[in-house]
Amino acid sequence: MNASRTMIAALHCVRGFFHVDLLLDEAERASWARLSPLTGHSDEGQHQIREDIRKAKSLAEEWREVARKAGSAAHEAVSDLNTARAIFYHAILKQDRGPDGLAELAEAERTLGSVFTNLRSTEHWLYVPNALLTRAWIRSLTSALAGPDSAQSDLDEAWEIAERGPMPLFLADIHLHRVRLFFREAAYPWESPQHDLKEARRLIFKHGYLRRQEELEDAEAVILG
Repeated sequence: MNASRTMIAALHCVRGFFHVDLLLDEAERASWARLSPLTGHSDEGQHQIREDIRKAKSLAEEWREVARKAGSAAHEAVSDLNTARAIFYHAILKQDRGPDGLAELAEAERTLGSVFTNLRSTEHWLYVPNALLTRAWIRSLTSALAGPDSAQSDLDEAWEIAERGPMPLFLADIHLHRVRLFFREAAYPWESPQHDLKEARRLIFKHGYLRRQEELEDAEAVILG
């Protein structure tokens, strides 16, 4: 009976993760727009985005409690991942990020620390690339862009996991993160921004991952002219 309850709770938590992921979709786009010259910045729809972030964080915390009661550390971590993302986007989209925004960035990174511990200890690797992409983005703002324990090392680890999977949608996301975080660097750590954009386009259209089309086209407009 306990195993059955755990399985049911796990299924609910996975469904909850994807529901919250969709709620955060526009917040993620808006966060890239706020930070990156590869995307046109607009404050349109900010009230609804902030409401979606609030709702996403609340739901993620509810699903975490379901997972905790079921004794599923892996699914607690899955919920914590979305909580960390909601905190991160909220910090980025504040009009004046100031000390409070920096504190939220630190809180998001701390939350991700427990996510990695729980996912790796339970060998629940499916969500690790997502967590690594989020931490790479945070590290690009708060600590190191390249070298050990940096945005680059997180993207490289995510690549190893996604390529081995294979996880083609995560590979597309990694290509886009590489370009958006590193295209201004004199020494680009991978083949080239143009190559990453080409591969992102191939994967996005091959696998019908069209939620990334707009972001891809924004990056192409700047880098490919």
